[in-house]
Amino acid sequence: ALAADPRAEVPNRAMATLLIASGRAPEAEPFVRAAQAASPYRGGLLAASWLRALDRGPEARALLEDLSRSERAPADATAHLAAMDAADGRLDQALARVRQTTAQGARPEWLLLEGR
Repeated sequence: ALAADPRAEVPNRAMATLLIASGRAPEAEPFVRAAQAASPYRGGLLAASWLRALDRGPEARALLEDLSRSERAPADATAHLAAMDAADGRLDQALARVRQTTAQGARPEWLLLEGR
């Protein structure tokens, strides 16, 4: 699929995800950038995951903060921020973000944390 259209979002996102998941995040950069160019929102979510895999958390957080203000689907970016908060031990902030995602229309499975 990449040979047919090297700028296509889905195959670039798939390649980047495969490389990130297999511990080869540095090699994913061209695929992340192509996915982000093709779809700024979904590619941006992928770029945030890639940045986290490279231990560039502050850059990932800044990107997610921008995406969370998007009209497209802010709950997705807010959910990623909640996961980062939880991983950093800021559970109160994570739960506040989970509540925010429900206000944005999402129904995250994380509500199980609150017993709902």
